[in-house]
Amino acid sequence: MKKTSAICPVCSKRFNPNKSYEHIKEFHPTASDYQLAIIRDARRKCYGQSKPVKHKNAALLPHTSIFAVSQTRATKLRIA
Repeated sequence: MKKTSAICPVCSKRFNPNKSYEHIKEFHPTASDYQLAIIRDARRKCYGQSKPVKHKNAALLPHTSIFAVSQTRATKLRIA
């Protein structure tokens, strides 16, 4: 369920989860990565997501190869 406001777990102020970047810019300009992760998780909780959505893209799978073209021959590069 979508909420229109949430309480920041770092500073205990209300903020709009749709515009969390404004709250971060105003109240947490020098926040650590840990504090930003806490704010991000509070924002996700407003939308009912506990973890980020993982998108499965064929280009990200380990069996995918990228071919680099050289002037003499095509060279196959493996990405692991």
